[in-house]
Amino acid sequence: MFPEPQDHLKVDEPAAVVRRKAGAAFHSKAEKAWQEYLRTGVSTPVDAVFDRIERRIEAKRLALLAGRS
Repeated sequence: MFPEPQDHLKVDEPAAVVRRKAGAAFHSKAEKAWQEYLRTGVSTPVDAVFDRIERRIEAKRLALLAGRS
């Protein structure tokens, strides 16, 4: 009547693997950026970072809206 516990794990395993890979990639990129900053002392201004993030969000929003038409 109830699914076996291992069936539940089989369904969630791919999503968990994807999350772990994404997390590992994020941390790897962050570590690389940190080491570059320590080496050069050059950083990106926070306003430039937020502007880039806002542009990406807006582009994604427009793409999603275009898909609904």
